[in-house]
Amino acid sequence: SEELQAFSATMRGATFRMLMAKLVEIRGYLTTADFHSAYTQANMPEGSTVLVRPPPGAEGTGANRGKVWKLRRALYGLRSSGRQWQNLLMERLKNIGFRRHNSDTCVLSKGSESAGTLVVLAVFVDDIACVSQQRGAMDRVAEQLRSGGLSLDVNSNPTDFAGMHVEYDRELGRVAIDQRAYLKKTLEELGKHTTSDGRKHKKAPAVPIDPIRDRNMYLAEERGDGPVSTTKEYLMVLGKIMWVGVYTRPEVSFALSRLASQSANPTAAAWSALRHLLFYLRATTERRLVIRREDDSVEDRLQVHGHADASFAPGGGRSIGAYAVTVGGNLVAYAVKRQSMVAMSSCEAELINVALCAMEVMAIRQGMREMGAPPSGPSIIENDNEAAINLAKGNASFRRTRHILLRYNFVRDLCEGEQVVIKHTSTDELLVDGMTKAAGAAIVDRVIKKLMRSDQ
Repeated sequence: SEELQAFSATMRGATFRMLMAKLVEIRGYLTTADFHSAYTQANMPEGSTVLVRPPPGAEGTGANRGKVWKLRRALYGLRSSGRQWQNLLMERLKNIGFRRHNSDTCVLSKGSESAGTLVVLAVFVDDIACVSQQRGAMDRVAEQLRSGGLSLDVNSNPTDFAGMHVEYDRELGRVAIDQRAYLKKTLEELGKHTTSDGRKHKKAPAVPIDPIRDRNMYLAEERGDGPVSTTKEYLMVLGKIMWVGVYTRPEVSFALSRLASQSANPTAAAWSALRHLLFYLRATTERRLVIRREDDSVEDRLQVHGHADASFAPGGGRSIGAYAVTVGGNLVAYAVKRQSMVAMSSCEAELINVALCAMEVMAIRQGMREMGAPPSGPSIIENDNEAAINLAKGNASFRRTRHILLRYNFVRDLCEGEQVVIKHTSTDELLVDGMTKAAGAAIVDRVIKKLMRSDQ
């Protein structure tokens, strides 16, 4: 039934970064909106019956005393409230002319970039980030929503959105995003975990996870070491810092992925690596992800570029893959994942990851078209394995790769359709090389300076 439907979409991190890239490209206006007690503005699903006891002081008198209330509006904590709120908001936005995007259903737009009337909204539960070509566009949208019965506030000079600190310079065409406030608050809450053997770290770590701690976790698995804490405590600490890896800090993605793989059995080695990551984050709380408009041609600024790499079977297990996608040099999407199938060779591991990167590239291209600026030319995906590149292009056929699932060969169709070009890049120049392993400071610095464009 409708009251048991709990799914409510949340804006992807890639969507927010792509929205910021759009903002600097058109040198538009950034506005945010916040709805008051959003869930309670939505009605309960038709035909549903949810009864609640009256709060103290409202029990009623006489014949009404001792009776319960039947909810007419959604409340926070109910299973279907998020979905009911999202349905209501999307209906109201469609009624005033917005169209929902297929690449991310939390994004809506109306108007035309060529006509100077483009307005793009990204919804994050009860918050909206608005990018527009005209000043005051969100104010006009808010008035229309208020006339439809919704209650919200508009901020024309936002510095925060969804837990992120946002600095936008319209003249320079530059956005800097960080999560300093969230990190400082979280690290303060996790104070007891920021000491190691009773001592404070004297020197800030240069990397999120070092090779020695990474190796120690593999050795602990081989020895069959038992947990030194409950899984709940370990996941509580790890879960609090996962947020930064999703939105603004790609250089910690591998460390988070590696630590997450230890959650079922948090050994002493895993805790040591987790505390090391906390020390690193404490020393780099103000590190920013920068998105800026280059003085290049329009074609270069709309170029979608992918970077894919894989680490073959570290520790004898499944391979780890990483990819990043940029638009005009600005990072919009990235991921570090343990592959879902066992690769039989480094070539196969790389091919699987190139396919995953290609899927993200196609999603970004679709999102750009829906935002009114189609990508220029075919997208380039860089990889450092020539055998995998030849297989992806269909220029080679090896007996040992006949078993690879057909779905990973769709990259060949993209190449033949001239939507994607696979390019060989040396390992030393591949930007995501530091996201597939516990790398040294120089390799991690390449991620920070060239992918994040950070000045911190």
